[in-house]
Amino acid sequence: MKNDLPKQSTPSLGPTGFLFLSTPNAPAASPRNTIIGHAIGTIADYFSLVVTGLTNAGPTCAGYLGHPFIKSIVFYERMS
Repeated sequence: MKNDLPKQSTPSLGPTGFLFLSTPNAPAASPRNTIIGHAIGTIADYFSLVVTGLTNAGPTCAGYLGHPFIKSIVFYERMS
């Protein structure tokens, strides 16, 4: 299945924005912790795609939401 849509393998930025705006002086809101946290989330997301064999699949909105996608989501949630 060839798909020209970009892959979205990044953690959500909404909670990060909330953290920065609500508690800017907290240690968790430091740029170093943010970058490391997002890197860990991206690696865990990609690892779950590799384990379930979905590295070449398109986004779920462009195709069928079958067992491999559900396995990937469950695997990612357990790693987080």
